Amino acid sequence: MKLRNVIYLLIISIFLVGCGSDPQKSEVASIDPNESALPHGTTLPTQAMSKSDIDELRNAKGKKAMTISPLKLIELVAAKKKILQCFVFWNSNCSVCQTIVKRLETKELETKQIQISLITEETDVESLNLFIRQQNIVPKVYRIKSRNNRWKKSIDKDWDGSLPAILIVNSVDNSHQFYPLKSLNEFEAIITPLLP
Repeated sequence: MKLRNVIYLLIISIFLVGCGSDPQKSEVASIDPNESALPHGTTLPTQAMSKSDIDELRNAKGKKAMTISPLKLIELVAAKKKILQCFVFWNSNCSVCQTIVKRLETKELETKQIQISLITEETDVESLNLFIRQQNIVPKVYRIKSRNNRWKKSIDKDWDGSLPAILIVNSVDNSHQFYPLKSLNEFEAIITPLLP
């Protein structure tokens, strides 16, 4: 009779200890805050993609960069919207650029008060589209096709083309503010006061 009580007690204690530690909570607590900023709760693959995975992404229908002329970019910037517009000049090989894009995506999804457009000059369209799908980039991506860099002076006369950079168009007074960014802290200091 005593052995039976001991077994019951062990079973109950194992059950209670197992229920006390929720594996989902401990997993969520260990997630890097930057990873949770990825759209739709997705995370980046932890291991290198196989050749077949890359081929599948290349052939997948879906999000692609739109190739536009510098004149079309100027039209996009001039278009009046009812929300704050952020044109982010970036490159898929720039880690600071990628972090800024992910943070802006989060702010766009949270506030619904901002519209992001990503602008790049990358020439390898296939690699760019692969990157967009692999990273699950949400904002529209525009690839500028131009033979020279004169269009950059129409964005800001002092811009030397360094990346990342951001052009913010305020919907209230249609003012344009251009910021070449040197750090994530500088980005946060610029964008935070502009959002409600």
